[in-house]
Amino acid sequence: MPNVLFVVSSVERLPELLGGIADEATIHFPWGSLLRGVTCGDEAVLAPLAHLLRTGGRLELVLQASDVAVDAFERHCLVLCERRPATAAEVTRTRSSWAKRLGIGPQRPAFVFRFERIRER
Repeated sequence: MPNVLFVVSSVERLPELLGGIADEATIHFPWGSLLRGVTCGDEAVLAPLAHLLRTGGRLELVLQASDVAVDAFERHCLVLCERRPATAAEVTRTRSSWAKRLGIGPQRPAFVFRFERIRER
């Protein structure tokens, strides 16, 4: 696809020139610093993540945690549009081997969070 860009980097080290480039960003079952960043509101994670999105851009998270640091996202002009349990079909569509290792299913549910970038910071 001509409009897809793949970058191999930690979110904390994303190149500045990627600012405002994304209409959409998706994170499925993060771990390590990325998971801590979205659940605890780490500025070193959220600032570059928000910087990727253009105004009106959307961020989708699918993770096992049932809550994220919404107030920290809002400080970066990312407004929560949706929070709900993920369906089995959504988890399957992620094709995440990490979700399988976590045992995501009825006893260990996943959650979908959708944010929209409302303006530049």
